[in-house]
Amino acid sequence: MGYTIRSRDEVPSFIKNVGSPDIIAERGGFWLLGEVKMLGQLARYKVANVKLVLITQMKRGKALDVWGIEELQEILK
Repeated sequence: MGYTIRSRDEVPSFIKNVGSPDIIAERGGFWLLGEVKMLGQLARYKVANVKLVLITQMKRGKALDVWGIEELQEILK
């Protein structure tokens, strides 16, 4: 995917103000912040082969993507 993993020390202040995301990556000025949630509870959805929808307090979901471990591994290559 072409992202570069960045440390908290090398990111702009607007990223630092977000808090402490688990993953900070950047590609061409686009910042990706990742929160890793390894929830055994979610495994039952994979077993059932159904679609999982994650609901948050955000008004619109455009700022939120849900990735599986394979998508995460793609940015770490």
